[in-house]
Amino acid sequence: MNRSALWILALVLFALPTFGQRSVMVDAQGDSIDLDKVYPVKHSFVIKTNPGAIVWGQIPLTAEYRVGFETVTGVNQSAQFDLSYFRKSPIVTAVEDSIASGSNYDLRLRVRGFRIQTQYRFYLNRMFDGLMGGDPYLATAPNGLFIAPHVSYAQASFSTRNASRFDVYTNVSHLNINLLSGFQLVFGGISMEAFMGLGWKQNRWVEYELGSKRVLSRDELSDLMFPLYASPIKLSGGFNFGIAF
Repeated sequence: MNRSALWILALVLFALPTFGQRSVMVDAQGDSIDLDKVYPVKHSFVIKTNPGAIVWGQIPLTAEYRVGFETVTGVNQSAQFDLSYFRKSPIVTAVEDSIASGSNYDLRLRVRGFRIQTQYRFYLNRMFDGLMGGDPYLATAPNGLFIAPHVSYAQASFSTRNASRFDVYTNVSHLNINLLSGFQLVFGGISMEAFMGLGWKQNRWVEYELGSKRVLSRDELSDLMFPLYASPIKLSGGFNFGIAF
């Protein structure tokens, strides 16, 4: 799957609010019910991150500096967009510092990259209204149990200062499409969430050297990393902390 398909999927996800749940419903007697009054939304935006990604990011050997923006689009729906910037993992830096060649900066690994994610969440709070303690704010997005279609694209370039002089580097890209499920709690303006998911992925490594390129096969990726990394099955999991307002 190419990047054009990724952008199409992203546009589809962001178009979903157009078909989202209306804020007005009609009851059995034909009377209109304003859901925004029955289920008032207290927080409309959440800015979040995962500090653990700075130690080890989505792509191996990287540190991922990530920020996510979630905006409530309905009583129990929201859209989220995440941006990340990749640098070298501090674990790699520590290993380089511990070996003799670590003092030679021309041989140290250099990493640059980015990641884009988008998802559209459907909160299931009203299905479990009685479990939310009767608090109407806890029965609305961005609180509670959710499911979400999710698309992520990440890309990073690996080289050394010496190798980059000769246009030698490796480009790694991760594309995955998932269905996530999780739980988010907003309390006192602080958000905490945990999630997991299952989906499809395409991990691709391309080696560039003096104008030529070579794409690593699935078998080569399996030997270089591990079998699950090379397979199209994507298992997701993680957590985020943020500020809601």
